[in-house]
Amino acid sequence: MRGGAKRYRLGAATLAAVWSLCSGPPPALALAPTRAETSTEQSAVTRTFRECPACPEMVTIPAGTYAMAAKLATDGRPGGEQWPGERGSIGTDHTVQIRRFAFGLHDVTRTEYALFVRESHYRPAPGCYIWRLETWIEDKTKSWREPGFRQSPSDPVVCVNRNDAQAYTAWLNRQSAPANQGGRDEVGPYRLPTWEEMEYAAAGRSTTNYYWGDAPDHSHANYGDRHCVPCTPVREGRDQWVYTSPVGAFPPNAFGLYDMAGDVWQWTDTCWPEVKRRVCWLAAAHGGSWLDNPEYLRTASFRLLEPSNRNTTTGFRVARRAPAGNH
Repeated sequence: MRGGAKRYRLGAATLAAVWSLCSGPPPALALAPTRAETSTEQSAVTRTFRECPACPEMVTIPAGTYAMAAKLATDGRPGGEQWPGERGSIGTDHTVQIRRFAFGLHDVTRTEYALFVRESHYRPAPGCYIWRLETWIEDKTKSWREPGFRQSPSDPVVCVNRNDAQAYTAWLNRQSAPANQGGRDEVGPYRLPTWEEMEYAAAGRSTTNYYWGDAPDHSHANYGDRHCVPCTPVREGRDQWVYTSPVGAFPPNAFGLYDMAGDVWQWTDTCWPEVKRRVCWLAAAHGGSWLDNPEYLRTASFRLLEPSNRNTTTGFRVARRAPAGNH
């Protein structure tokens, strides 16, 4: 559902509509060059680090200032009201200062998530929302193992909710604990990114609608039909996948990050608590997916989901406290 440029205040009816859319110092770190396809804005080698055998490959994102645009109905919210100001100036144009941090080179893959499930004995509840007959339907037979379509081991994991993603980061902190002076999972270096960090990292120093320019382009991302929201997957140009594509299948942005637009939505740690009980009711996701209209791939776009929601278009990538040194 797409609105105009009218800004709005979130009400109960709008929240219901939103749901209808889907319902001590670190150790010396091993550095490695990674694949990166050259473009006019991207060098051929991105320096990455991997802290432990089970840890994802990470890229250090430099500190910087980011002009975060006001969130309008066309940025992902149905209706026509302005976002509430509880978290400050989210509802207006504002500048945010981003501290140096590390970010996953790509989304967490099926292989990486499977290792977590096996080693931690984590047992997520069954069921995943699938897009069928132009609506979202919860199918109890679907899961991250079997989302209803074929995936390669290097495809991003889907059918994971925000709680699953946080369980994964807690496990990562336990894996890196010996190297982080005991780093307990609740205070360890790994976490989900904030919404501001996600937008800053996705933009990759660009000021255009997408990190590659102002127009959508299947040479840069995996996304769906541009004429409906959502509607159907599309194969076009470099994008030859009907569903998810393997991570790193498209050129990275200027920070060396892959798939910051398209393929799968990515959970953030930004959450709007219910006023009285102070619990997370809706959380922001970013990036758009294989199913979505390219409007949702724009750097300023987002989606709001219940933290418990598992669906076939949403995965995640991890952030990390900035490592010491020049990594």
